[in-house]
Amino acid sequence: MVPRRISFISSAALALTLLLPRASVAQPQGAPAATQPPLSEAVIQEARRAYDEGSAHYVAGRYGEALVAFERAYSLRPNPVVMMPILECHDRLGHVPEAIRTLEAYLRATPEVRNRALLETRLENLRRRPARVHVTTTPPGAQLTVNGQAHAGPTPTDLDLPPGHHVMVASLAGHTTETREFDTLPGTPRDETVVLERESAASSVASVPLVPSAALRPSRGPNPVVWVAAGLAGATAIAGTTFGILALSANNDYDRQPTRETRESGLRYAVLSDVGFGVAAASTVFAVVMYFVERARTPAEPHPTTMRGGATSARLHASPTGLAVSF
Repeated sequence: MVPRRISFISSAALALTLLLPRASVAQPQGAPAATQPPLSEAVIQEARRAYDEGSAHYVAGRYGEALVAFERAYSLRPNPVVMMPILECHDRLGHVPEAIRTLEAYLRATPEVRNRALLETRLENLRRRPARVHVTTTPPGAQLTVNGQAHAGPTPTDLDLPPGHHVMVASLAGHTTETREFDTLPGTPRDETVVLERESAASSVASVPLVPSAALRPSRGPNPVVWVAAGLAGATAIAGTTFGILALSANNDYDRQPTRETRESGLRYAVLSDVGFGVAAASTVFAVVMYFVERARTPAEPHPTTMRGGATSARLHASPTGLAVSF
């Protein structure tokens, strides 16, 4: 019922002022009196009809149609009183900047209005009305910081920000951080869309703590001696297994038909099998020892092992044929 009451009061005020002479309209302080030709009765009647039409739309809640009618009435007869229903329509429609400009113009045109204090308070409230900012990011789920303050909830989200300049930072794990600056008007909604790019491989490496260059140096492969020893161990193990099988076969033949020849063959194969397994075991131990010796060397150390005593030095070298010492 409040909109109806406001419309009726405004209608009565307009009807009264439209009957008054043009000179009775208050002029802004310090401004010269406007000299305009008198309006015809037809124009005045058209202004009244436009105002009545705006009042009917306003009471019915059709604020857009009411605004059009009131602005037409004001264009036909520029009377400050018509600014008040125009102000109400802008406010109802969420046109806060337009409402501010209309109220400022009304206060300038009517410096001695009785409820000026209330209207000035309303003007300040309109100027401080926050703006609703809808923020979306691609991909969603980003965290926002506006003017240095973190906001709860990931995107998409709505922010109520005071009028003015704002700096917004959007961050999401695995993506670049984006900064967006924008200005908000009192009570005026706006949309902000931020695209977050995936971090490149270079930036990902840059975020890893630095390690000493020696630790990043590629490790050297095993010494060739290790490979030779490992190969010898494998070959002799195969030979030992083969001779072991032959020894077992000769032993079975000797059990079926004991002869001197089968007995000597079995003994010979058994000895060769033992030698093969012995060499394989020794080569395996040697390969393992050499492997760990190579691993224990630091990158700064020279390849050969150096033994120093007095004024002379001896170097121990590993070779396929064994160990050699040079001075």
